[in-house]
Amino acid sequence: MSPTSTPPAPGRKTGKRDLILDAARDCFARHGFHATGMAEICETAGMSPGNLYRYFPSKSAIILAIVDETRKEVMPIYHELGARSSSADPVEGVEQIMLHCTQHLCHHRESRLWTEILAEASRNEEVRRSYLLFNRELRDVLERLLEAAVAMGRLAREFNPKTGAAWLIALLDGAITRRCLDPEEREEALLETLTSHVRRMLSPAEA
Repeated sequence: MSPTSTPPAPGRKTGKRDLILDAARDCFARHGFHATGMAEICETAGMSPGNLYRYFPSKSAIILAIVDETRKEVMPIYHELGARSSSADPVEGVEQIMLHCTQHLCHHRESRLWTEILAEASRNEEVRRSYLLFNRELRDVLERLLEAAVAMGRLAREFNPKTGAAWLIALLDGAITRRCLDPEEREEALLETLTSHVRRMLSPAEA
């Protein structure tokens, strides 16, 4: 399966709230969460502080909104892929979800942003809960597909779907971090490497 066969990532929106979130994404990706001030976000969004604070009282509220909006945008895609693939080819469904998620989050701006979110989740309990909600919902979809693959004999009976889903999430986190640390790494190479590891992990059960 080629990366182009995955569903397209959601596009940018144009409302004031979405304008603020997109400006914050740019600022957090450029300078990091703690080095970005609300004044910089206001300037990038082209609005007054009073207008911005009507929507978000703090930077943490903006981070929470980014995580929540991303979850609401992409998870319906993954639930649909999961439902469509579970009775047909669950392994193919896992590959599609992994590729789409990597394409969506490993562009240079997004990889820097999500590395910042991961770091903030390690020290901010509210952000951690929001991130884990997203993480667990994605992991549950992957786990159900892996369970279907075991039931169909696509994976060995001793394959543990819960552990497998956790390792797939870890691969995604690693790909995001790698892209952030080395922006010269080609996205195509990253996708090829990820696909290779996923296919090796999900190789058919021995006859």
